[in-house]
Amino acid sequence: MMPEQRLPLTIDPLRYAKARRELAGTVAFAQMPRLAEMLSATEGLAQVQMSFLFDEEHRTVVKVCVQATLPLICQRCMQTVQYPVDVTAALCPVNDEAEAALLPEHYEPVVLTDEQCSPLNMVEEELLLSIPLVPVHHDKDCALGQNQAYYAAEPVVLDQDPLDRHHPFEVLAQLKGKK
Repeated sequence: MMPEQRLPLTIDPLRYAKARRELAGTVAFAQMPRLAEMLSATEGLAQVQMSFLFDEEHRTVVKVCVQATLPLICQRCMQTVQYPVDVTAALCPVNDEAEAALLPEHYEPVVLTDEQCSPLNMVEEELLLSIPLVPVHHDKDCALGQNQAYYAAEPVVLDQDPLDRHHPFEVLAQLKGKK
């Protein structure tokens, strides 16, 4: 296990790959503004490991492993749900979108700025991609799930004869008949 350190603000992935560097550290949720907007609280840390290497076609690759427990808002009961994340991704630095389009599917592109990229942005992006579209508790853990009346309620049936329907063009038919 590599010693934990503070992640640098920017890196040169090509230089790090040549040196076969590895980084490990933590990133506070509060340091990631796009992620912080989606959380119920910004206290907490993500554990990060990064390895820099070359693949068999001599592409620079950044292997990123992120572990965290994100405090999200359950969209059913609006209470905090602790969502565990353990994601590993293979990122490939590129200079532009055209280069990104040429990458194999198993690589995620990271667009470089002056041959540099931000480890913090890579971590934030992976955490954002791991958030479910609609975060919810498991039924047994949800405040609404514990309210059995919510789930056991009978469907509402309207007292209306299905043959007694209102036709939207009925008035037009009556006007046409008067002429």
